[in-house]
Amino acid sequence: MYIIIPPDHAERGVVPICISDIDFENRPVVPAWIEAVKPIAEPLRKMTRRITRNVLHVSQVTEEAVHSLSANNGENLEQDPSARVYIAATWRAKDLKAGGRRSRLGLDCQLADWVTEALREPRDFAKHLEQRDLVDRLRAKATANARPDLAILINQYLSDAEDQIPQIFGVRPNSRERNTLSQRLHRGMRRLVESL
Repeated sequence: MYIIIPPDHAERGVVPICISDIDFENRPVVPAWIEAVKPIAEPLRKMTRRITRNVLHVSQVTEEAVHSLSANNGENLEQDPSARVYIAATWRAKDLKAGGRRSRLGLDCQLADWVTEALREPRDFAKHLEQRDLVDRLRAKATANARPDLAILINQYLSDAEDQIPQIFGVRPNSRERNTLSQRLHRGMRRLVESL
């Protein structure tokens, strides 16, 4: 269930602040923390617009702040819970702008050149990923078309065991059945590739 602040946001022409009353760990949020947002709704919108350059982030930063305060403090609101929500939301807006808390604090760092060099491999990763994607799509299409024989064929070729294909399908090598099987499988593969 989402609490929308203010409920008449469309009539007022303001961006609503939507807060779930269940937090990220499926615990109910203390309603008083959500109530603390109401008096500072407009300052929260202005702060979010100023920091993130997009007022539509106001729900995200406010909800994160409310959920965190509720989880950490429960019913213990102390004095001026609205100020605490505003401060927590401000930090979350700064995190959002920086790309995360670790980035804002300077804890994220680029890998040193020597690390990236050590991780480099001579193969063309883009080509490798495209080939792997094609193989996955071919297997899925073979399964969808009720052609497990084609999935077996793909696996045998990928494992460099195509010489075992006649044995798997129960035909003698160098026989007429082997030629028929080979033609049937290659025809099926061609249709499978054309259907992608």
